[in-house]
Amino acid sequence: MNRYIKSFSIFLACFALHAQVFAFWDQSHQLVAKVAEKKLNKESLSKVQKLLNVNILYPGNALLSQNTNSIDTAASWADSIKSYYNQPINKTLSLCHYTDIPLKKNDINIDKSDEAIMELLMEELKKVPYNSVSCLKSAIKTLNTPSESDLNKAIALRFVLHIMGDIAQPLHNVSLVDENFEDAGGNKIIFLDKINITNIDGSVNQVNNLHSLWDSSLAVYLQFPYNKSDIKIGKFTDEQKNLNEIYAKNLIEDKELMELALKEISDVDNQNVENWVIESHKLAIKSVYTDLILANDSGEHIANIKTSFVKGWRDYQSQRKMLMQLQILKAGLRLKMLLDAMYAESPNRNVYRQLIEEILNDPEVKALRVN
Repeated sequence: MNRYIKSFSIFLACFALHAQVFAFWDQSHQLVAKVAEKKLNKESLSKVQKLLNVNILYPGNALLSQNTNSIDTAASWADSIKSYYNQPINKTLSLCHYTDIPLKKNDINIDKSDEAIMELLMEELKKVPYNSVSCLKSAIKTLNTPSESDLNKAIALRFVLHIMGDIAQPLHNVSLVDENFEDAGGNKIIFLDKINITNIDGSVNQVNNLHSLWDSSLAVYLQFPYNKSDIKIGKFTDEQKNLNEIYAKNLIEDKELMELALKEISDVDNQNVENWVIESHKLAIKSVYTDLILANDSGEHIANIKTSFVKGWRDYQSQRKMLMQLQILKAGLRLKMLLDAMYAESPNRNVYRQLIEEILNDPEVKALRVN
């Protein structure tokens, strides 16, 4: 697969990526973080805020750091730094947003065991040493290592806030492959007709590929208008922040969704980074690539696959609305549990604390150290 890089260092590497990397759009990342914030222990929130106030000059710059010093806006920082093309480290850090577990077209909508997917995942982690799994673990290790600087911890925290959202987006955990094609997490699955995504100000973003559609949370929520200059400096309006406040409140107060989410995030056997990725990959198999008409392959190499919806875009959206809401809610609650396990005055000896200790004791996990 042409996105694979054989080896590199997260500290020093400088290379050209083979494919552009996308992520949940700002609205979705910030909604995940807002859910966590609203449920977070008071002591934890205070310690998180202290780190978010640390001024980061690199990657990005001071203005970006200052504009994204709240828990919700900080969740967008890891995407904003991609705008600083002249900073070599950002090309490396861009690999932290996804893990490409291969999926064959014939396996779409097929039940696959966790063990089979875990085997594929382990192979990918060996091929590409830095990915959403390794970067999240490295960030967690940095945050829980007393000798690490506040600056590195501040950067690591922003990656934790962000990657927890990335993992919840199913197309950050899969790449559809065959002999002639790989879809880069849905980026090369191109719609015959562009889809309009409505923004908070009434403007419209048009998306033409499957990945962008899922990055927009399937248009379940009003999105933030795309402005390259604003993204580079982390500029978000009070109207945008207030809207996510309402969305987060509604998610938390939805009894049916909350019951489903709590059941899944409390499953003792499923609360580790690899299993979160596998869970999301299985959603890609059963819910993302289904109900699509994918053009037949032909030729030696296929640049893109044209696609349309079996029953139309609105039917595809309505059948997956609750799934999208559940993914965002689960990511927010898992983020809350993870941060409380780090920062609460008397953290519970739960599976999230166990996860942290396993990462700390794993010599293969290196601290995320940028400065």
